[in-house]
Amino acid sequence: MLGPGEFKLLGSGDGANFELLGDWRRPSSADVSFTEHVMLGAPVGIKVLTLVLRQARPWKFFGLNAIDLIVEPGPVLLVSGVTSPNGFQCVVVGGGEGAALRSCADAVADGAGDEVFVATPEGMLKTAQNPERCLVLADSSGALATGACRKHGAANPSAVFETNAASQLVLPRKGKCVAVRGGTGDAASVAAANVKATHSQSEHPVSNVVDADPRTYWAAEFFSEPIDVTLSLGVAPVRVGAISIDFEYPAKGFQVDVATQGPWRTVYAAGANNLNATHISLSGVVASAIRVRVLEPHPVWARVEGRAVVGIRAISVDASSAKLVAKDCAEAGNAVDAGDKFFMVSVPGFDAAPAAAAKDSAAMARAAANRLSGLLADLEEKRPILASCGLVAQRACVHANCTTGGLAGVLAAKEGVAHASALLTRGDRSTLDVVISAARRSIAGFGEKMR
Repeated sequence: MLGPGEFKLLGSGDGANFELLGDWRRPSSADVSFTEHVMLGAPVGIKVLTLVLRQARPWKFFGLNAIDLIVEPGPVLLVSGVTSPNGFQCVVVGGGEGAALRSCADAVADGAGDEVFVATPEGMLKTAQNPERCLVLADSSGALATGACRKHGAANPSAVFETNAASQLVLPRKGKCVAVRGGTGDAASVAAANVKATHSQSEHPVSNVVDADPRTYWAAEFFSEPIDVTLSLGVAPVRVGAISIDFEYPAKGFQVDVATQGPWRTVYAAGANNLNATHISLSGVVASAIRVRVLEPHPVWARVEGRAVVGIRAISVDASSAKLVAKDCAEAGNAVDAGDKFFMVSVPGFDAAPAAAAKDSAAMARAAANRLSGLLADLEEKRPILASCGLVAQRACVHANCTTGGLAGVLAAKEGVAHASALLTRGDRSTLDVVISAARRSIAGFGEKMR
């Protein structure tokens, strides 16, 4: 560094509010120093560091070769430099013994700690869930995985990492660097998927579920056996983050299965669905094929001229074929889209307790919503019978001081004065319609909040 006569260090823990870490001044007669060593006295937690240079020497300009920070090891996110439509990508502990890339926002939101590693002074990256397991290079496949941190009482040579000046993640004892192979957003692979159905209507073929055209859909008449729609994603498995299903004629009961060159495994099941759109988060399930199995059509919204019909407008899959592999560092440097760059982002720590409590509450709320959904489906199916049994319409209130009694009045009171007034001016409206409308809003609102 071409030493200035005066410089300051500012630090920010949130990237917005800065505080002074140190202020250094040197008299003009002092010797010129090309290297400055600044000790802060005690560790400081910062997200952004700003160096302010003032009072240039006679050469009238400043220059910097490098700024090296001495930091304490601790919990970190390992963020990849690759570009993705899903935002920043983090290295996460994958299924089994693997490691993979996943959207940092989604991984953090899950609260499982799959994205948190604890850096050690030896250069190891321990998993947050198990301090005996570390990020390692799998010698058999050359891919990044998780394994034992130590071997024979010493640090596992395949578990020691460092970063170089090019922001590469280096395995110094192996002479290799980590790079991303494959893509992080493989929507195209889904569009090109080989899709089949148990049977289809000729004017609504199953290819419509992946044609990206919102005007078309697949449809089939439902008899008594389940109907399957299967997407084959190719020979190489991909990591599936989410599946979205847009029904044209919704199923009351259905399940979603995945397979990887083997038997089917159910990852989602609904026995009382009332929604046209379903979004399923899968947290990086590995699959080469996806199957939507319709078990029961909706008794009201999946009937055409008295016949049971099922239909799907679109199936969309959030998938990634990205893999973390070790290569010669020069070869890794040729990776496109900064696939060889990794950045350690410090995090305060990880506590699984709040996330576990939230997941328990969410499971209870989801179960309650499923029960409400099932009751609503039964109510819809029996509405014509109930109407014929004397469930009469509630008449509009015509006097300024009158109130609506019964269940309709209770619902109106809960919805607020403005909405209650709207209900009262609709003329003949059955109590059952009010109940069903309120239930639909509740279920749809819950589905949006859980996404």
